[in-house]
Order: sequence, then C-alpha cells, then structure tokens
Amino acid sequence: MSVDQSDENASLISTVITAPVSLKQIEQVEPVEEPIKEEAERKSDLERLQTAFEGVRALQELAREYEITDIFQDNGGKVLQVLILLGLKISPGREGNDAIDAEGNEYELKTLNRSLNKNAGVTTHHHLNRDILAKYRAVKAWYIAIYEGIELIEIYKVSPEMLEIKFSEWERKLDQIDSINNPKIPMRLIRQGELVYQRDSSQEA
Repeated sequence: MSVDQSDENASLISTVITAPVSLKQIEQVEPVEEPIKEEAERKSDLERLQTAFEGVRALQELAREYEITDIFQDNGGKVLQVLILLGLKISPGREGNDAIDAEGNEYELKTLNRSLNKNAGVTTHHHLNRDILAKYRAVKAWYIAIYEGIELIEIYKVSPEMLEIKFSEWERKLDQIDSINNPKIPMRLIRQGELVYQRDSSQEA
C-alpha cells in the first residue's frame, strides 16, 4: 500500500472533494444505452451521495493532518483510522505506508480485509528487493490491522525479530533473483504478535 504525497495529486483531490457532481450535471451526462436505474432514481441516489460527501470532506480534512492526501486511494480511510488509534502519522515523502511517532521512530503499517479471503496472508511489496527487506528489518514494529469490509476487527503489533523467519527465507531467494513479487506473511505468524486492539463484541450486529 502506498499513499501518494505529491502536490499535483493533493491539488487534484482538493478539487474533487470541493466540487462533486451536481444534480444539474447528471442531466448533461449521456448515460449508457441500458442504464441500471432511470434518471429519477439516479437523481435520488446523487442527492444521497451529496449528503454523504459532506462527511467525506470533513474526513479528508482530518486525513491531511496525518499526511494522507486521498482517503479513497490505497486504503487511505482505513490507514487514517489506524494512525489515530496508534498515535502515529504517515512519514511524508516515503514510499509505502511507513508511519512515524513523535520521536521519529518508523513503523510498517498493513491492512487486511478478511472478508475477501479469510486465509489471506499479509501482502508486502510487488518488487521486494534487498533495499525493501532492509527497511522491513529496520522499523521499530509492524502493525497489521484486520478488517471485515470497512469494520476494524483487530490490530496486531509484530516485531521485526518475529518476522525474521520470513525475512531470511526471502533473503535466500534474493541470492538467486533481483526481486520477489509480493511475498506474503502468513496470518499464523502475525497472530503470534501482540494483540493491541480488538473490537468489542457488543459493537457487532
């Protein structure tokens, strides 16, 4: 996961957030030949969207305080929730979801949606090489947030030392190739870490 911090992207997002589609504009758009909903229904849906967008704007303003320029990109909204809970913020200008605390200590953040695949491992990097591996080893801790759709279920804190078994495995592979395509960290290893957050069962529907 990465959070784009470019000025160009921030400007574009600011424009989109402050100027969503209007009801008048929907009349100017030529829909597909067989739209799923008639124009009246789409206007009603757009009104609901406009109402919801007020909350989205407020959420985006909050996200900027944590160096997230787009809550719709790369799990930005979920990352924001995790940052606030843990007392971290995104490290500006760095690739990936690296976060920092008040003393500048660095952390690796990952989010996982278990509703898509309950047995899925934690993704890493599409071109994991020795430089990325060194970064993974150097952070103070990894935080892995487990979601069910958009609902946060658990957060685990895992030290780099606990992940060394995978790091060493990847390092051996890198003796033969330049990079590895997104190797996964199994959940059984993540769950050996410290459970620092668990949703109250009373919050479940």
